[in-house]
Amino acid sequence: MDGVAVVAVAVIGMLAAATGVSWWRRRRLAPQDIRPLTPPEQADVIGRADIADLDARFAAVAQEHAREIDELLASRLRPLVVRGVPVCRVEPIPFLRAARVSFADGTALVAKGAVPGDLGVLAAALRAHRVRPWSWSSGQTGTRLELGWKGDRHRLSLVVTGLDQPS
Repeated sequence: MDGVAVVAVAVIGMLAAATGVSWWRRRRLAPQDIRPLTPPEQADVIGRADIADLDARFAAVAQEHAREIDELLASRLRPLVVRGVPVCRVEPIPFLRAARVSFADGTALVAKGAVPGDLGVLAAALRAHRVRPWSWSSGQTGTRLELGWKGDRHRLSLVVTGLDQPS
């Protein structure tokens, strides 16, 4: 009889939990919680002149700090190249049209391919080869990191846009 009572209590508990989860899901998606979007003519919209002014200010700040950013990237890229730290992972960042490139020492960079498709080539190369950084440079086109595998036979270039935290 004790075994039957335990099973009955377990079944009742599971039914109560399932009912609670079902109620919570319906409550989360209740129609009264969904508000219609405000039409653009009624919303507080930033004017075109304000947008141009903000773009100009952001560009000025970016230009003012460009040297500091290049120095920071150089301080992280130099040891990767000197020690030949291999790339261990490439993860897409779709909203930036870039990727997180992670290295074996924990360094993570945000980068774009110098040529469209380079990030896909890098991801494919990682499956079969040990990809290492060969050199880096900083110039008018941004900070570039050159990666290679199979000696000097295969190389590609990435435009490093910043640092990231490893995932």
